[in-house]
Amino acid sequence: MTSREWQLVAKNPDAHIGELYAIYGRVAQADTATGSYQMRVYTDGQQVETYDFDINTIVRAGEASFSDVVEDDLVALWVKVTGSETYETTMGGEVTAPAVEANIIEVYGSSG
Repeated sequence: MTSREWQLVAKNPDAHIGELYAIYGRVAQADTATGSYQMRVYTDGQQVETYDFDINTIVRAGEASFSDVVEDDLVALWVKVTGSETYETTMGGEVTAPAVEANIIEVYGSSG
């Protein structure tokens, strides 16, 4: 998948519910606030430079385990699109992001 193709999915994730993709990302949040079965990941359709992952994505554990994943890990994800999700930020605003379910996750490095 190209960066552009993933951007099109992220632009309207509700139109892609159920579709399967392999994507890459940098873990932005994997802590007690997100829990053991969810994290926020900046993603792209292909491997890019560490800080060029720019699509904020909510990733939930499907078959994948997040037990060994921490903030700033670089990951490859095999996911199913579950739609879009709106959440409240720590600043009190709202953000809508694509949501996916990860069936496989591989940590291939760290940006930290």
